[in-house]
Amino acid sequence: MKYDVLLYEAGILTLIAAIVYMGFTLRKLTAVVKEKKLIWLLPMAAATVLAISLGAHIYANFSLLPELSAKITEISSPAVIADQAKTDIIRASIQGFKVSLLNLKTVSFSAFLLASILLLISTSVYIRWISK
Repeated sequence: MKYDVLLYEAGILTLIAAIVYMGFTLRKLTAVVKEKKLIWLLPMAAATVLAISLGAHIYANFSLLPELSAKITEISSPAVIADQAKTDIIRASIQGFKVSLLNLKTVSFSAFLLASILLLISTSVYIRWISK
């Protein structure tokens, strides 16, 4: 097990907890400024999006990467090297894993972008409210 993966996941869990705390704090602060809006739900949505991103990361690291590693080991065995049909099948399988990993990476980065936009909107609106 790589420790960098665990550190990343622990960092994302901490970030999710901080965003949820921010949401509850924003809920209380909107009551203080007499705004009955549901702006505090935006940080909660951002936390949910990051949780989905974390789930994709966990799936990639604990499911797809070990299978990809096994396929790479399998393709370098003498029995597979001698059989062109097996080699082609395993290469196609490896290509499928690569595409899946790239798709999950795109989902993860898109989730970070969406969460950042949601947090930017919620804080901007609140700052505008208190600046009146």
